[in-house]
Amino acid sequence: MNRRWKLLLMLGLWDVVSPAQARTDPLQWSIPALSARSYTAGPLISRGILARGAGFTRYGLQFKSDGLTEYGFADVPDGPGPFPVIVMVHGHVNAWVYRTLDYTTRYADSLAGAGFLVLHPDLRGYGRSQGAEPLFYAGYSVDVLNLIGSVEQYVGQGVLTKARRGPVGLWGHSLGGNVVLRAAVVKPEWVSAVLMYGGMSGDVRENATQEVNVYRDPAGRQVLRLPTSLTDTVSTPDYEARLKAAFSINWGAADREVPPAWSRALCTRLGKLGKSRDCFSYAGAPHLFPVGSSWNTAFLSRTTAFFQKFLGKSLQ
Repeated sequence: MNRRWKLLLMLGLWDVVSPAQARTDPLQWSIPALSARSYTAGPLISRGILARGAGFTRYGLQFKSDGLTEYGFADVPDGPGPFPVIVMVHGHVNAWVYRTLDYTTRYADSLAGAGFLVLHPDLRGYGRSQGAEPLFYAGYSVDVLNLIGSVEQYVGQGVLTKARRGPVGLWGHSLGGNVVLRAAVVKPEWVSAVLMYGGMSGDVRENATQEVNVYRDPAGRQVLRLPTSLTDTVSTPDYEARLKAAFSINWGAADREVPPAWSRALCTRLGKLGKSRDCFSYAGAPHLFPVGSSWNTAFLSRTTAFFQKFLGKSLQ
């Protein structure tokens, strides 16, 4: 028996991890394990032009993430560039209704029009992307990190022809907030700016409790049966001191999907750690700000200003 499985026995995980999940080894999702591995999605393949917008062109995107073929889109600004890169991560949407050009498209288009090259993956199991929902959602962060790894390695090629080399920005809504927070903790040197919008918690036990009690999703019970000795290593709070990125944390004060207290708690933790963070509560706003609302208008303006300040403007 190898050392990892001995540790599973010591932690009491052998009986609570399903055979399928045991084969994938839950310890691989810990922050130390994710930090120690390498990342690349290989060359990012264009699947052709999907649309032309105001100041940008949208391409279909195909890439590999840990052997899975995944898809999405890339909004590439007009002009020679090079353009700063932002990886945008969608929230949880029922798999049978999710489509590549979903609700986050308008946010990507806004940033592309402002001179940012936006990579928007369909996370594993969404749309045509292969795979399934990973334990702790941690595999979604791997998808993001593989994309960032490719930005480092394949600038000047394919979809990244106009990309600027160097640290990227991350944008995440809801579940995507958890995903980008973990990615920034795992590879802090790769990320200079993180925007979270109604983001889920970096604490996987808090997320699991919400899943069980509010979303009525039984999957969270499995996480809650795990000992804190494991879930603490998968959660971000104990590792947030290593963050280097500036943060913009945004939430609707009337959000009934994700507790606003989670965003406020993250703001407090980052403040105590001396990290750069701006925190915005939108009075009366729900989980997703309606198009045309004053909340959405303010959010879009703050989003562009944040990335221009901490990620930099393009050299077009």
